[in-house]
Amino acid sequence: MIAWSGLSVWLLPLSLVLPITLGLARTRQEAGLAACAYFAAALLPMTRSAAVFFHALASGLGWLLWTLCTAGYGLFFAAIWFAGYPLVSITGGLILHALSPFGLASPLLAAGTLFPRAGFVGLLLLLSVIVLWTMERRRWAFGVLIAASTVCLIFNRPVRLLPDWKAVDTHLGGNGFHQNNGWMNYDAIQLMNSEHTAAENVIVFPENHLSVWDDQLIAPWLATGQKTEIVGAVYRGEKSVIVWGPHRDIYVARLPVPLAEWGNGAKPHWFGRSTVQVDGYRAAVFLCYEQLLVLPELESFSKHAQVVIAPSNLYWARNTNLNRIQMECLTAWSRLFRVPVVRAVNF
Repeated sequence: MIAWSGLSVWLLPLSLVLPITLGLARTRQEAGLAACAYFAAALLPMTRSAAVFFHALASGLGWLLWTLCTAGYGLFFAAIWFAGYPLVSITGGLILHALSPFGLASPLLAAGTLFPRAGFVGLLLLLSVIVLWTMERRRWAFGVLIAASTVCLIFNRPVRLLPDWKAVDTHLGGNGFHQNNGWMNYDAIQLMNSEHTAAENVIVFPENHLSVWDDQLIAPWLATGQKTEIVGAVYRGEKSVIVWGPHRDIYVARLPVPLAEWGNGAKPHWFGRSTVQVDGYRAAVFLCYEQLLVLPELESFSKHAQVVIAPSNLYWARNTNLNRIQMECLTAWSRLFRVPVVRAVNF
């Protein structure tokens, strides 16, 4: 589906085809087929990315995962379909899907395009439009959509950037995944120390910039001062983001990639810590896969996050559109809650 191609945040409203087609369904089978068709198209751009991530492009694993995910989403929406209760089935399904660790391609992200600056009210407005459509109040649905969207777009202003923050993209390849690569850590530390001459106060580095964080082995090599450096690393077996500076903190990934990254010490933290303090700001951290979801964002913005820190390690996805898709999702959240995004990527 073109809405999830990563081409533009303005295409996200096309994802509303899911609740629209579910609203037209009259049986459980029709609801399941509608969901299958939507997710088959929405997840198609991610097929190559998934295959490359699992190092199995030639074996067709990407297509297998695409088939399984499509079937799984279809079965989910079919299972919660109750004849005579389409309102509960559709809104409940969308909400449960968005709150799951598999909540990819959620139509709720269209709120960022349609209702900028509206925050949680924007999400409620979008759900209201879906409810009216489901209740066959089509004119009311279009009326609310057009009126509310017009007001939001008129009063929308560009998100204020943070001049004292800087994101550093790197081209270290897959070194960050090799946790015993001492030379990689040395080069990464040298790059971090060289940024102490930068004019900005806060420097953000990508996910896995340091392979492993160790207070005794890594910290002594890092320069100290008034600057704050934010760097991705594995800490005690978990994907984390280290805040190094006058105020030090650690963020642990709440939702790593299901199955692929669960285990070996890493596990989901459903309601883990959602913000960290950086340079006087309450910062939300969305680590790679989390940028594609809804639950981590809802948790962070419920804590009144003022800036988004978004580190990624996409060396394996250089020839895919995953980078654009992540940026599309982040842009939607940035518009909806009017917060700046500082994103650093390793290619």
